[in-house]
Amino acid sequence: MRFQVLVDRSERVNKCTILPLAGHKDLDIVRYNRGQPLAALTGQLLLHPEGLPLDEWRGGTDQGSAVVSLSAIDCTWKRLHTVLSFIAKPLPTLVGIPQGFVTAYPRRNKLDKDPDSGLATIEAVFIAAAMLGHWDLTLLSRYAFAAEFLRLNKATFEHYKAAPALWPFAIN
Repeated sequence: MRFQVLVDRSERVNKCTILPLAGHKDLDIVRYNRGQPLAALTGQLLLHPEGLPLDEWRGGTDQGSAVVSLSAIDCTWKRLHTVLSFIAKPLPTLVGIPQGFVTAYPRRNKLDKDPDSGLATIEAVFIAAAMLGHWDLTLLSRYAFAAEFLRLNKATFEHYKAAPALWPFAIN
């Protein structure tokens, strides 16, 4: 499965969950400048908080196995609408992460304006891939909170039947 993630050029590697994966064989990182037009996204699906949850999108069928590419945008939730306005249309089908998944990423917002729930971008990409039948621990290989993320979400992955039969806790 291929992944395309748009990341603001001002994003710092030490705070970003995607940039440490530069060079990953299945990941295309596209750096963008705020306020400048962007080419069309290459994914068949686009992760979006208002998209149809992947468990509903799949509808109990094997649609997920037909998906070979997924796009995501790495930005704060309040900037998403603005970033989307600069992307060439049409957008891919919007899909979201089903209820129940939680982040392991430590949040530090002085203004307390984050939504009640939310995920780090790499967590959302990993979950989406798993929901589509592509359990790929290499996506978490450079995520400092990977083991905690898997621990926190073990039951949720199992609930959605999105985890392999042998639950992997080892992160290389």
